[in-house]
Amino acid sequence: SSQRSPPRPDAPPSPMPPAADLEDGVDPDDVDDEAPQPTAKLIEPSTLASPEALEAVWRDMRQAYYVSPVWRADFYTALAYHGFISVSQAVPGANGRSFPLLIPEIQRSYGVLDFPSLHIERNVRKRANRYELRFDSAFEEVMAALCAYHDNCWLLPEYRRLMADLRAAGPVRVGPRGALLEVHTVELCDAQTGELVAGELGYCVGSTYTSLTGFTQRERQSAGKIQLAGLACVLERAGAALWNLGHPPREATDVRPACMLYKREMGASVLRRDAFLQRWLAARDGPLLRFPASGADWPGGSLNVRSILDNRCAPADPACPAGADAGAGPEAMCTDNAPPPPRLVEESAGVAHDAGAAQLGGTQLPAPQAAVGAAPQQQVAPAGS
Repeated sequence: SSQRSPPRPDAPPSPMPPAADLEDGVDPDDVDDEAPQPTAKLIEPSTLASPEALEAVWRDMRQAYYVSPVWRADFYTALAYHGFISVSQAVPGANGRSFPLLIPEIQRSYGVLDFPSLHIERNVRKRANRYELRFDSAFEEVMAALCAYHDNCWLLPEYRRLMADLRAAGPVRVGPRGALLEVHTVELCDAQTGELVAGELGYCVGSTYTSLTGFTQRERQSAGKIQLAGLACVLERAGAALWNLGHPPREATDVRPACMLYKREMGASVLRRDAFLQRWLAARDGPLLRFPASGADWPGGSLNVRSILDNRCAPADPACPAGADAGAGPEAMCTDNAPPPPRLVEESAGVAHDAGAAQLGGTQLPAPQAAVGAAPQQQVAPAGS
């Protein structure tokens, strides 16, 4: 997986750009994804409960990484609801002990797939008959495979427990309008043996899906691409309004290699934070996406990936509002979608705290997230409980 440049501990706080500049999609200081990161700022549940503080976070384009010692399910889900992608990192503490921190990121830009732009390579379609796509059938196996696949895996035990609790709870309520969030694993399995060969961890918030991190058996040619293509078709038919692929692709430069080009090759576009949030806010309170539990829930009667691709939505299919004919595209590879920066914070004393008030590009923030407070760790409450 790729790594971002660590925030500079000596970076001074920077003023927020005027709202008018963000409304026009213009950043006066041309802050891009490769600009140095300031020190990660502390973010607290109270930040998400304040419209002014949350909008200030959204508007500060220089700041992407935040940090929190809070490992509460309602805090994590509120972060996800507000467009953050959270990973985790252990930092040195007293007496040689490491301290687990949640690292929410409100990215400067996002990779997003619009389904009419999806490219499916001929080799993917040819080999897809060898595999089946499954959902939520092997959570522990997927988590173990993710940790084995990625060097310096960011899935700390605390993060894995949080994901397990949310997965076990099923859909949970989040946000003032009662949106539903559900954690999922996606599994690509050998159609003959049932062996897990590729997969990913992600979550749905309303009519959105966010990919967190994925893996593939490197010796299985095109397995990662097949998993992504099958998932894209399932999301398309489910009526997904937005597939959040996390960090956008990056071209190689003199100082770092190319990264995540598979996202561009499968048809993803790159949205700056303000444009992404406009679409995110419009979709997060929509109907929760539902994945097929078995082949009986799929038009072709099977979750064989070739069947999934062959029964992809057509533009005229009223059940598939985002449908489009599949095209051909270059190779893609399933990899980590939300890598944390190395050595994000050296110690807790280096974490700054800041909150301001502003308006994001005319976007109206809904009422505060009332469920997020200062209560201690609590059990996850499923929707309807």
